[in-house]
Amino acid sequence: NTEVGCGGEGGGDEKNQEKKLFQKIITSSQHLKLIQITTLTVSNAMELQGKTHHLRHVDATKRHKRYHYENNVEVFMFTRVIRPTSSAVIKYCKEHKCEVPPQGAKRNEYRDLWVERNYVKVQQAMPTVRRRVPVLNITKAIFTPLRNAIVTLRDKNEEIKSAMLQARSSHEPNDLVPLTQNLSGVIDAAVAGGIANYIEAFFDGSYLKSLPQEEHRIAAFKETLEAQLEILSKGLKVFHSKLDQNSKLNPLFQHLQASYSKMVVQLAKGILKKDISVKIKDHF
Repeated sequence: NTEVGCGGEGGGDEKNQEKKLFQKIITSSQHLKLIQITTLTVSNAMELQGKTHHLRHVDATKRHKRYHYENNVEVFMFTRVIRPTSSAVIKYCKEHKCEVPPQGAKRNEYRDLWVERNYVKVQQAMPTVRRRVPVLNITKAIFTPLRNAIVTLRDKNEEIKSAMLQARSSHEPNDLVPLTQNLSGVIDAAVAGGIANYIEAFFDGSYLKSLPQEEHRIAAFKETLEAQLEILSKGLKVFHSKLDQNSKLNPLFQHLQASYSKMVVQLAKGILKKDISVKIKDHF
């Protein structure tokens, strides 16, 4: 039987004792029952149905959202990266009458990233007083590279919004760190080649030729990128408003502001193919 359980981590001595005991059991016992343990993340029924959870549209900190996300949970998830040549991808392409997009001379990580999501539905909502809960069923879903890119972008947008709200409502210098880290990670990566990788992965013509059923996701991908630009712009404004408390961060802000302008221009000329210069006006 398959079960979902919760437990804590013991100390070093306790782990060593467990390891020795396990080794002793292996050497002395003729009948072993091996149990595979998989780490699960919290999911929900909406995600299981391929829909967006309503909390994504609510402006709240990560701490507040986690309270609602992680109570009365009946659906969990674990993911597995699969190769484009795997039997799961070949089966998916056969069912959807498509092909695996060919790789260019240089491997593109976005174009190559197929993910198998496993949604685990349990018999009783958790948290619960029981240490283990029986699993009712497991549903598998294959996420194509483009679909996975959209999900990744949306998750990052949620993370930036949460960090921005935390920094805006706090006067503690340390509460600004998650925001600056997220801004630096997204903006610097985009300017350093991230946008070019997206163009090479999904907008060279061969991706949609191999996966024509993905065409409707192109619009969603562009909308998510535009939403990210708006969120980054607001995040930079919050960062700027906090410079009075720590003037040492001014060089970082100037760098991010200049890089953000480059990011917008690259997207306008490349993926979005539209004039979005209004976003790089100096509002700071």
